[in-house]
Amino acid sequence: MSGVGYEPSGEVADAAEVSELLRVAGLCCITRLVPPTGPREHGRVLGDTTEGALLVVAAKAGQACVKGAPGELLARCTDVEWDGRRGPLTGTARAAAVATSDERASQGLRVLAVARWALDGPRPAQEEAESALTLPHQ
Repeated sequence: MSGVGYEPSGEVADAAEVSELLRVAGLCCITRLVPPTGPREHGRVLGDTTEGALLVVAAKAGQACVKGAPGELLARCTDVEWDGRRGPLTGTARAAAVATSDERASQGLRVLAVARWALDGPRPAQEEAESALTLPHQ
């Protein structure tokens, strides 16, 4: 892996071999990476430093996952992936996801949504990385 510190610039050699591991590791983290705010600053971690390292290596390998409240995350999703096929997240599918989330929450369950964003280049700013997401559907 190239790069230094908690900045997700750099790359992972043979990233395809560890892609699934890094995806899962990124999904399990509650830590956040905070990008530098000035030219003399470095990226930092809010939370557990081990999770921060996992998030950095996942980002370097091209993984971008987001988790959060279903309503908030669904508002940021434009696509859905079902059985390995990606397509637009229609109003009907969005309403079904919200209804399922609301039903489970009414049963006293804590409900989180997970979505991902495909990285085609360097890690974008947080706002861009948390928009135009794909909702994986199993």
